[in-house]
Amino acid sequence: MTKRPRAHDLAALPIEQAERQAVSIDAVLIRQEYIDLPAHLAWWNTKYAAAFEDDLTAKLELETCEARLRIEWRERLREDPTVSKPTEAMIAERVSDDQRYITARLTYIDAESKKARCRGVVDAIQAKRDMLTSLGAHIREELRSNPALRDVAQGDVSDTVWDQHKG
Repeated sequence: MTKRPRAHDLAALPIEQAERQAVSIDAVLIRQEYIDLPAHLAWWNTKYAAAFEDDLTAKLELETCEARLRIEWRERLREDPTVSKPTEAMIAERVSDDQRYITARLTYIDAESKKARCRGVVDAIQAKRDMLTSLGAHIREELRSNPALRDVAQGDVSDTVWDQHKG
């Protein structure tokens, strides 16, 4: 039998492996999939909420950094004897070339990327939930229509179906 880490072990896994485990369906361990699904959804929703907060914080830091730099560069350009009057384009150019702005912008881009990644996993888990619901209905229908399976004890129905399909 295949052994998968339990949902409570997700934090210990590399992020790519945690993603795969959360969104994949192991046909052999279908009952465990039903059991783990709420925990996976809760864990990834928590990660999404943290990523969403990080994204908003990074956006605020970017906007604050840009505002401070605009003021700073406006003053520097006013003091520069080679510049008669600083234009908005000159200020914007200096701000966009400033390493502090570039760092804040890259932090924001990274936060947005992590937020989108977590949102994608949450969406995939919700799709997995829908697929498991449909699969459960299909298995119940198969049990009702197959006399050989109808009298199966209260064990894991999916394992019984799997064993019969294996041969």
